[in-house]
Amino acid sequence: MAIKIKPKSFINKDVISTKATTKNSAKDAKDEMIYNGVYLIENSVTGRKYVGSSSNIDRRIKTHKQHLQKGCHNNRKLQKDYDMHGIESFKFIILEKDVAHDLLTAYEKYWIYKHDAIVRYKGYNDVMPTLNHSAFKCVYNLKEGIK
Repeated sequence: MAIKIKPKSFINKDVISTKATTKNSAKDAKDEMIYNGVYLIENSVTGRKYVGSSSNIDRRIKTHKQHLQKGCHNNRKLQKDYDMHGIESFKFIILEKDVAHDLLTAYEKYWIYKHDAIVRYKGYNDVMPTLNHSAFKCVYNLKEGIK
């Protein structure tokens, strides 16, 4: 005959608060799609572009907008143009969705090159992401249709 042992019941405040947070997060997750990828911020007045990547694009774009509105964005060129032209002159575009995590930086680098986002008067990107050159070459050939 097997003996059933009843677990001790206890209240752990951390677990309760985590459950409450989880419910709210689940509700927020319905409103916000969570996917990784590469995005573009384009100034329609100046034509300048910024390319970035994130494991959660929607959250990252919201963070960009919040920092620009507060005047504390870490990209000075982007902040200056925002202060001059306002949010209406910016488009936020998703270029790639659901990219394999290990290729995310390669896709970002490809789109930075494609949009000249690293060129001084054409883009807002200050530095090129560093990565394995063979991964970038693979993505470049894939996107350009080179075999």
